[in-house]
Amino acid sequence: MSIIVLGEEDLVDLFNTLGIDGIVTNDPDSMLANIRKNRKEKKYEVIMISGKLASKCRKEINEIEFEKKGPLVIEIPNHVGEDSELKLNLMKF
Repeated sequence: MSIIVLGEEDLVDLFNTLGIDGIVTNDPDSMLANIRKNRKEKKYEVIMISGKLASKCRKEINEIEFEKKGPLVIEIPNHVGEDSELKLNLMKF
């Protein structure tokens, strides 16, 4: 299965160590452009995206996900952020 990840450098680096292709971007518009490009090219079956960037362009991401054609788009939640303390507490539980 061919997979690509789009997002911040630490996210892309993590998946690169697993042998997964990635494109570093900190800009939601750039991420959307890469999603559209990769959906047209059909090189990848799965496109994983940064949850942090996805939250900044929620409407567009929802539209892409609901099209149900082309590669599957999966959001990867961030390990840091506003609710990271809650996530850590839940993980301890």
